[in-house]
Amino acid sequence: MIPEVRRKFNAAFSPASYDAMVHDINTSLLYPADFKISETPLFLSRVMTDELLNASNQIIAELNSERYKLLTQNAVPAGWSVPNEDAHTTFL
Repeated sequence: MIPEVRRKFNAAFSPASYDAMVHDINTSLLYPADFKISETPLFLSRVMTDELLNASNQIIAELNSERYKLLTQNAVPAGWSVPNEDAHTTFL
């Protein structure tokens, strides 16, 4: 977290500004959010952002590896597989 940016955000925060943000989100999208919108963003340093991206890319690489596919090929019981599934992950 970046303390200076956090302090500035907290000083400017108000329930009215939060309500306005939620209103903007709910009126600019096709469907209103049916979940609680966070009151505050994350203020991450470049170093932390890079570490999170690196870790995410390592996890994705592992999930897409042949080794992982071999280890998990029998994880889903027979009859529960997705019809017409291909080798590419749809959601990650």
